[in-house]
Amino acid sequence: MSKRVIELIRVSTQGQAGSDRAGIPAQKEINRRTAKNFDLKIVETIEIVDVSGALVLASPKMHALLRLIESPEIEGVVTKEFSRLIRPDKFTDLALLETFIDTKTILYLPDGPVDLASNNGRFMGTIQAAFAGLERSVIRDRMRDAKEAMRRAGKHPGGQSSLPFGVGYSERKGWHYTSEAEKVKHAFALLLGGASSYVEIARKLNIPRSSLRYLLENPIYTGLRVYDEQRDPSASGYVAAPDGRQGYRRKIKRDPENVIRVPVLDGIVSQEDFLRAQQLIEIKRQKHWRGRTGVPERYTYHGFLTCGECGERLYTHTSKREF
Repeated sequence: MSKRVIELIRVSTQGQAGSDRAGIPAQKEINRRTAKNFDLKIVETIEIVDVSGALVLASPKMHALLRLIESPEIEGVVTKEFSRLIRPDKFTDLALLETFIDTKTILYLPDGPVDLASNNGRFMGTIQAAFAGLERSVIRDRMRDAKEAMRRAGKHPGGQSSLPFGVGYSERKGWHYTSEAEKVKHAFALLLGGASSYVEIARKLNIPRSSLRYLLENPIYTGLRVYDEQRDPSASGYVAAPDGRQGYRRKIKRDPENVIRVPVLDGIVSQEDFLRAQQLIEIKRQKHWRGRTGVPERYTYHGFLTCGECGERLYTHTSKREF
């Protein structure tokens, strides 16, 4: 009589689940062959999409799988490879394997079954989990090093969304200004010409007010691409999206010796004008009520409240009303 099992499929990103990618169909095909080889009957399929192997315990679908294997009718879980189950980032992640031990659930891989409740299975399962976690770390470090090399070579390692306003990049053309760069030139001219209100400048140029100061502080418009921040590589630097889905890494300041400065364009703003603009921006900051001592905060808990879902600090906003 065939053993009743749950099929587990997991891809780390939303892109890997696309119809133009073979990630999910390939896993299904291999799982079907494994089920045939070991006389298994797949009674349910759990697909986990856009969840890293280090965060599977935060996924509701993984919790659903763990509830299913508590049933005595379920004898195992079939998956393409051990890393589809977990890529542990810390020792507490191995608690997932304990559930397999407690429920006497067999893990079926193409190479054969793994009984985590047995001495040999416990040993091999721990080793395979460690290798899966190490592989993830090696892949992450390799990608980070490759991007760093591209930055130092004057190339752009990211996507279009991470490019500065008015600046483009392509393999064919390299770095170039877009038509919106004229707004940048005009913004610097207005600021240096005496316009003291970010709101006024933003309205004239149809640029978001909240983005204007960051635009005026970016040295890319002098032709110099400067990387003075980097993603925090530590475990605490990663902020996951709800349900363990792919999130982001916080940015931290680079050490002075690791700051990258690469000339990539002909400047549309002179170095002298850029430095003058930074001086004006600093004067505006110092004269702003937030930068003056002795001025009471308008929001009692400003700087102390964080979001209960993602943990990020809440910010205040003033429009017609304050909230």
